Amino acid sequence: MTGLDLTMQRELLYARLGFPRLLRARCAMRATTVALLDGPVDATAPHFARVSAVAWGDPERTQTPSDHATAMASLLVVPGADDRIHLLCWPTLGDAQACAQHLLQACAARPDFILLGFEFLGTAPGFLQAAQAALDTAHAAGIPVLAPAGNHGGAIAHPLYAHPALVPVTAAGSAWGPQAARGISAPGDAVPVVLAGGRATTASGTSFAAALAAAALASLVARCPLPATHLCAALRRGTGPATRTLPPDLDVWRAFQHLPPS
Repeated sequence: MTGLDLTMQRELLYARLGFPRLLRARCAMRATTVALLDGPVDATAPHFARVSAVAWGDPERTQTPSDHATAMASLLVVPGADDRIHLLCWPTLGDAQACAQHLLQACAARPDFILLGFEFLGTAPGFLQAAQAALDTAHAAGIPVLAPAGNHGGAIAHPLYAHPALVPVTAAGSAWGPQAARGISAPGDAVPVVLAGGRATTASGTSFAAALAAAALASLVARCPLPATHLCAALRRGTGPATRTLPPDLDVWRAFQHLPPS
C-alpha cells in the first residue's frame, strides 16, 4: 500500500465514523493523554508528528518497536485534526504477569483513559485478583479502560469484561452477549494502519476497532471538559440502539451532539 492509498482509505474510514463533522465544530481544545498498554511504538514516522510518545517500563523491552502497537497508535492520529495526543506506552503485550502492574502504573500517571492492545484471557486466580484490583483503581480514579473484546466469534465469557471500569470494544461478528453490549462496536476489518518504520498496510481484529474507539474518545476529551467516563457513555449512543447482545456502532459526531455545550 502506498502512502496515498493509506491517506485515502483513512479519510473514508474516519468519515464513516463522523470525524469530519466533529472537526468542523468550533470549541475550546486541549491535548489528550492516552496510556497504551501494548508494545513499544515507533513514533519517528511523519505520521506521528502530532504525537508525543513516552515509553515506560523496562528499557530493554522498549527498544524494538512493535508493529502491533505502532499500528494501534497510528489510528489515534485523526486525519485533519489539529489536536495533539500525549501517548504513554507500556510494553505489556504477551506478558500477563506485567498486565496488572502496568495498569496500576498507568493509573498513577493520570491519563484521560487507558487503551489495551490485547484481550483478557488469563484465568489464574492470582492474575484475576491482581487485574481486578488494578481495574478497581482505574474505576475509583475515573479512568476508563478500553479493551478489545477478542476475535473468537462468541459471547464474551471472561469475568473481567464485566468490570465497570472496562469498556469492551467489538467489531462486526467478533463477539456478542451481555458484556459485549456494555461496550462499543467499531470497524475491525481491513483497517488502514502505519507499522514500525512508517510502512502502510491494512490490519484486522478487535485491537484496531478498540484503537478507533480510542481515537473517538480522545477527540471528545479534547473538545469537552466532562470526565472521560461520561464521554464513553456518550459514545455508546452510536448509530443505533444497543441490544441485549450487541453494542451500538461508533459515531463520534452523534456522541458529540448529545453532550452539553462547553
